[in-house]
Amino acid sequence: MARILVVDDEELIQKALRRILEAEDHDVATAADGAEAWALLEAGGVDLLMTDLFMPHVDGIELLTRLLEIDDAPPVIAMSGGGRIVKNTDALTDAAVMGADSILQKPFTPDEVRAAVSEALG
Repeated sequence: MARILVVDDEELIQKALRRILEAEDHDVATAADGAEAWALLEAGGVDLLMTDLFMPHVDGIELLTRLLEIDDAPPVIAMSGGGRIVKNTDALTDAAVMGADSILQKPFTPDEVRAAVSEALG
């Protein structure tokens, strides 16, 4: 069992991921944006971070950038329904290049979530 922090500004995504992850006996915390997530990460005890890339306030890319500066940062699964950070690049590809351990394209299936979590947790 792992403690997983799900960061997404869409409440339906948070609830769906919570349902999938808790069925696998994981402990799930949620945050609506990167700023809220950062406070939870600073408190410690997070084994895996699953973050949307496009959110208000502090987005997932900024959160990923901050985490990469920490030696004992948890693994990261980047999630997105699409979008571009820079012209002609895909946000999920950019997140993977930046250091995300896994990526999930929305919409995703429960099996895809379980596989990404299993891979990220090793």
